[in-house]
Amino acid sequence: MARVLALRDEFRTRGIRLDKEYTLSSLGVLSLLPCNKDTIVTDVSETYEFLRTKKGFGNWSIAKQELLLLSAALVAFKNVDDVRNGILTTMLSTSITNIVIAQQTAIAVAAASSAAAADSSSN
Repeated sequence: MARVLALRDEFRTRGIRLDKEYTLSSLGVLSLLPCNKDTIVTDVSETYEFLRTKKGFGNWSIAKQELLLLSAALVAFKNVDDVRNGILTTMLSTSITNIVIAQQTAIAVAAASSAAAADSSSN
């Protein structure tokens, strides 16, 4: 619990809120990673900023919370690859992988919901 709160505070100092409805689970996943909190926050922040510069990830295309969710999932996925290369035990690797899969499902649902809402409002 202390690691989750410390990570939340570190994100807040950088102006990133991962304690919202869609991204709270990401905070929990990131707290399980075997990295220090500064590395995690830097990786998520840099991933977010990088994706914002790419076509289809601008402010008009994807909401900030959805992009933060994707950024956190990508950082977690990268660290899971490190886990698979022998950094952590298989059991923890499987747990984190399952959580990342659940996050990716949440991203797909959020994107589909956004698209459906946009479609219904344009009709």
